Amino acid sequence: MAAVKSGAAEFVGRAEVRERLGLDEGQLRLALELGEVRCGADGSVDPAEVLRVRSVPGFPEALRERIADVGAVAGAEILGVSAHRFGRLARAGRFRPVRWYVNRYRAVVWRYLAAELREFAAGPPPPTGGVPEGDARARGWRARRAEQLLRDAPGPWERAAVWACLLGDVGRVGDQVPVSAEEAALLARLAPSLRGGGPGWPLRPEVLESVLTAQGPDEVAWVAGALATALMRARAAAEPPPRSP
Repeated sequence: MAAVKSGAAEFVGRAEVRERLGLDEGQLRLALELGEVRCGADGSVDPAEVLRVRSVPGFPEALRERIADVGAVAGAEILGVSAHRFGRLARAGRFRPVRWYVNRYRAVVWRYLAAELREFAAGPPPPTGGVPEGDARARGWRARRAEQLLRDAPGPWERAAVWACLLGDVGRVGDQVPVSAEEAALLARLAPSLRGGGPGWPLRPEVLESVLTAQGPDEVAWVAGALATALMRARAAAEPPPRSP
């Protein structure tokens, strides 16, 4: 297996990772986000990790099954409900989207893990009556994405930056949690990409903000509280804040 050197470390080129694992780019991106394929902080994959994934029983079909994502129509079929019922359950937050994209009509399209929907279908049936009003899909996706980024964050300041980016711009962070100018600049520099590299048409800024940043007093308060805790841990950490490259 060919490997590319990066300093003292070696990693496999992305094209070779796809070929060795039998995945397309979208599948590989989702496998990395879900932790099915582990990578470094810069997204690089070690040759040993490719061998580990290939050695898991059932490869490659089992891997593809674990990362398979579906839209609302296929999701409704998995649950055995109408598309309308599926939409209401999704908006109620009964299951969380795993990714999203923008279609040609500039509408946000949500995708769900088929394995999670099958697990949901095998559990207790949801109430047959009405479901809560509102739309929890974006919040559910934000929570999932934050979990992924926190899992891969290499240090306490990077973990704090995950929570900070959910609040949007630096000014909003300062409105919610007291930070120094130096800390605000550091959090902005370390901010990860919430959206990732998925395909899609451009979104209006206000729509993009509604997907990527915390909405509503309860979610903003939850994120701000998590950021305050993360900052406390980062300030108390023995290692110094990351320096600019």
